[in-house]
Amino acid sequence: MSNPMTLQEISEFFGVSRERIRQIEQSGLMKMRKALRKHGINSYSDISVGEVFQFAADHQIHGDKYK
Repeated sequence: MSNPMTLQEISEFFGVSRERIRQIEQSGLMKMRKALRKHGINSYSDISVGEVFQFAADHQIHGDKYK
């Protein structure tokens, strides 16, 4: 597994501010929470990270489908 990047590193990579990266991160987390709740998963303690990725793959959760 690779090392996590800081907001600063990500912002420099994409050429946007740290604040914009934080906003995008929060938006993505809200979309994930909404999709998980829709399928009866109400708590992160109910599911592992691997299961989240498998869930997303199984339900083809990606792109702008959940905008």
